[in-house]
Amino acid sequence: MKSPLRVGLWLLASLSVSILFAQPASDSTDLLAEVLRMQAEMPTPGTDFRAGHATLRRGDSLTHTTAQGYRVHLPHQGLVPTPTVAGELLYVSGGFGSKQFFALDAYDGQLRWAVDLDDDGPSTAVVADGMVVFNTESCTIFALDAQTGEQKWAWWLGDPLMSTPTIANGLVVTAYPAGGRGGGFFPQQNGLDYPNQIQQQLPANIAPASAPEGGYDGPLRPTHILIALDLQTGAVRWQRWIDGDVMSAPIAADQELHVSTFAGTYYKIDQQSGEILAARAQRATSAPVVVGDEVYMSQRADLDGEVREAVAVVHRANLAMKGRGHTRQAAYLDYE
Repeated sequence: MKSPLRVGLWLLASLSVSILFAQPASDSTDLLAEVLRMQAEMPTPGTDFRAGHATLRRGDSLTHTTAQGYRVHLPHQGLVPTPTVAGELLYVSGGFGSKQFFALDAYDGQLRWAVDLDDDGPSTAVVADGMVVFNTESCTIFALDAQTGEQKWAWWLGDPLMSTPTIANGLVVTAYPAGGRGGGFFPQQNGLDYPNQIQQQLPANIAPASAPEGGYDGPLRPTHILIALDLQTGAVRWQRWIDGDVMSAPIAADQELHVSTFAGTYYKIDQQSGEILAARAQRATSAPVVVGDEVYMSQRADLDGEVREAVAVVHRANLAMKGRGHTRQAAYLDYE
């Protein structure tokens, strides 16, 4: 039997959550018809990707034992994305600017295998079904045998690849810039066009990206392509145009993919067929988190001319807004 104190705490927590999302839901616009029009009018993405190459290399120990465990010194002194632990192995990029990728024993840090890549900047890796998959910033997706490091397949997709791939139900899903030019995240820093900012209200001096040549002339800017590849062979299963790069990574939930783009658009897609089930201008500022019948994400929520952000919750079935938490200042959303 639950104690009155535990019941009281549970009711208080439930009430707090209800209050948090009791604020009026912000505006969001159904974009499904426009997104489907974009798919129909844009040219079919090509599939003639250039092969990438990963070569097994001999390497000295990178590990120093400490009183608490071990410390790893990577050869390239660059920024390193989050490592991945799967089973008994720890997978880690050589860092931004590096052309190396490593698999270490997760328990003692000893090197199991390492590869030299023909592209630099490996991302965080994803591991499933005996395969380890990662993108490189410039500009290739690699799929290796998770135990040996042997290359299974690799494709040069486009420059740059800024997100992490996702593995789900025998597929690898990632995004790449159409035409190899990309949308870019910091336009004034790297000179690239900014992806479409529908509903984001960025400063007027940041222009929306120019879409690749095609028949579509609507309000969206199809700068990137979401691609699904066979995990074991790398064969292209489907491709869909999207209006900006993917935030963080595509999110797999059951048989669905949930994707936020830097344009603030939120997509729900069938994993196996690539059918776009729903799309909304959601002003999203993070990747979605799927919990049961609800989806949570951070959302731009400007108020009285001030840049603000809040956590929003939407219905998983139709992406309709369910509620939004209290807003907070978020000047970082407008990079200048």
